[in-house]
Amino acid sequence: DNARLEYRLLDVSPGFPFAINNSTGWIVVAAELDRETVDFYSFGVEARDQGSPAMSSSASVSMTILDVNDNNPEFTQKSYSVRLNEDAAVGSSVVTVSAVDRDVNSVVTYQIASGNTRNRFSITSQSGGG
Repeated sequence: DNARLEYRLLDVSPGFPFAINNSTGWIVVAAELDRETVDFYSFGVEARDQGSPAMSSSASVSMTILDVNDNNPEFTQKSYSVRLNEDAAVGSSVVTVSAVDRDVNSVVTYQIASGNTRNRFSITSQSGGG
């Protein structure tokens, strides 16, 4: 029994998203991860033998959660409404739309998806200006 080890996590709270197999020491994901909510975890692990007296050792574990493209971009306004004089010069800027994406290092690009019959309007794909 001296050689048989049992493992457990230390310093974790209820709902902690990782679990440990108490006989193998394998740490596994036990709940959904969301980097936008928590991007770093630090906790302890203990290994204890079954000898008499029982002996143990501990180690610290640090996990950085990496981002994936799991968030849709969202416009900063739900609707854009513009009043424009009929004598506006061709090429005049009409409105700038803006969107944000909560993913790390995200790049939002813009395009006119519909309603642009006869291509009278254009948009700058990188800035949303038009």
